[in-house]
Amino acid sequence: MAGAALVLNLAVRCIELATRSNNIPSHQLITLLTRTDSESVLARGEKLNLSEISVADLILIPGVSDRLAKGLIENRDSIVDCICDENPIKPKKSQVDQPRSETCFEKVGGIGKKIAETLNNYLQIGDCAATP
Repeated sequence: MAGAALVLNLAVRCIELATRSNNIPSHQLITLLTRTDSESVLARGEKLNLSEISVADLILIPGVSDRLAKGLIENRDSIVDCICDENPIKPKKSQVDQPRSETCFEKVGGIGKKIAETLNNYLQIGDCAATP
């Protein structure tokens, strides 16, 4: 229990310093740090979990249109399976140097290398031990 009290004390001290130096009201900072909605998660620089998000969450990602978001949701299970599979489909010659997740995203119509890179930066994939 002493460890939890130390972490809480440290968090309170960080909030005090942040509010003093940035003129941010402490209640706003606490709200941002504790909210779990997709917009707050992205604002903190964290990744969204593809297994848990909706079309509305995906369109918060730069470059993702409504149509692409729907395609990602419709193909979510196959994307997660592709990324988490220990024996993935062999990538095309042009995809050999790409992370496996980018190759799997490109299987959705309308997603090319650039959007796949963006998605890789904003999404974590399911419960894979490590997103490849």
